[in-house]
Amino acid sequence: MVSDTYPPAKQRPAAISDTIFLRLNAKFALGADDLQWILYRSRREAPSPLDAPLKFGRGSEWLPVSFVRSSKDILFRCMREKGCKPCDEAKVALAMLPCTFDAWKPAERARRASACAQREATTMNASKPVFPAFEHAQPSTGAVLA
Repeated sequence: MVSDTYPPAKQRPAAISDTIFLRLNAKFALGADDLQWILYRSRREAPSPLDAPLKFGRGSEWLPVSFVRSSKDILFRCMREKGCKPCDEAKVALAMLPCTFDAWKPAERARRASACAQREATTMNASKPVFPAFEHAQPSTGAVLA
């Protein structure tokens, strides 16, 4: 039975991450929602690119296999239990994670807000027309062209 009180996915507010933020190896990835880190295992032989959106529900590529709200140590234990051996690049990224999800969450939100602001600034600057011949023009003297 489906609950009438929980809104459908399209109406829910966006979570901290709608994408995987760290590919651990060819078959595993790490993501998060507003409550926890989520360890995902790919159902495919050749997983999608890292920045591909997660597709939830029936037929999705990524299967959530562990949910960790507490500490990085518990996350590592879950990874070992599921047979996830991170690649060297992932090991470096995991070492830089804060010790708890609660410490990671505000830092990740700030990082995403900064990245979003940078993208918007880049988009705004790219959309401005540039007229090099007029960049150094002097103010008009009031003459009217006929």
